[in-house]
Amino acid sequence: MYFSQKTLSKILKDSGFNKVETRKTYHVLSLEYIFNRLMYYSPGIFGFLLGLIRKTPLRNFSFKAYTGEIEGWGQK
Repeated sequence: MYFSQKTLSKILKDSGFNKVETRKTYHVLSLEYIFNRLMYYSPGIFGFLLGLIRKTPLRNFSFKAYTGEIEGWGQK
């Protein structure tokens, strides 16, 4: 089931929670991780790219990716 920040906040408040907060969350992804996951779909291409980046400083490059997930907190 998917919620927006507004509906998640409403559900928490309707369930008796106070001090409700919601926010978008992110994942920290590295290029190595992404190419490793993509190898499932095309092992030849992404295996080659993975081998290349493992030999460069790009191996340690990472970034925040907002993937549509949210978090919610409340106090009872």
